[in-house]
Amino acid sequence: MNYPEFVEAKDVGFSEMKLIDKSDRPYLLLRGLVLHSALAVKDIEIGNEAGQPWVLVRLTPAGKGLSGSFQIEVPLDSRESAVKFGPQKKVIWPIAPR
Repeated sequence: MNYPEFVEAKDVGFSEMKLIDKSDRPYLLLRGLVLHSALAVKDIEIGNEAGQPWVLVRLTPAGKGLSGSFQIEVPLDSRESAVKFGPQKKVIWPIAPR
């Protein structure tokens, strides 16, 4: 079976994105659901590039005990940090005006 290794932001239903303060540092609480019914979350990577955090959600075929939902706390350098998601590093926070 051929499937994407990582999910793109357009293929996630984000149910919550909110700032939380924890241990003298801001975090972005990020909850979502992968919108591919045959795929589940394998693991999540967080990185930081030039002060902007990014999140990669790795996929695996769905199976018993696996889920397409995820929750993660992304550490931010400041409350104004932008957060990028997926291999294309789309900015998901702050939400860009359309």
